[in-house]
Amino acid sequence: FTGSRGETWGKEKALEDFRRPDFSLEYLRTSELEVIVRQGVSIVTGISHVGGKEGDKAITGEYRFTRIWCMIDSDCRIVATHTSRIDAH
Repeated sequence: FTGSRGETWGKEKALEDFRRPDFSLEYLRTSELEVIVRQGVSIVTGISHVGGKEGDKAITGEYRFTRIWCMIDSDCRIVATHTSRIDAH
């Protein structure tokens, strides 16, 4: 995973972060969803509209994302993801 501040981490860290007691989401919506499928690989892009907190820090905003899904052992799994915060104008 590559986050909006350029940091990278794996699946276990991502799940751990979502389980933290000081992490809360008020809402999470998506828009501008686009999906491209080619030979067992899917590329999904869109915008996440997020409202929430990570500790004392607000994470509310819009984030452009890319997810790459692959078929692995008959299961569809995310193999890479990237998120960039969209600056407010």
